[in-house]
Amino acid sequence: MRVTDEQPLALARLRADTSLRMPDCCVLAAALQTGASLATFDATLARVASERGVVVVA
Repeated sequence: MRVTDEQPLALARLRADTSLRMPDCCVLAAALQTGASLATFDATLARVASERGVVVVA
């Protein structure tokens, strides 16, 4: 995955908007950027990802 100059700010926004922990924000941002599905047992991460259009396997 390519890292861009915009990603740190996008991660900060995601963190502020969702209250997810930063590692979860990184995983979610990667899924959003690549169009990947997300597998998690974390209900909050699953909900936030789903709200943003990510396919979640829980």
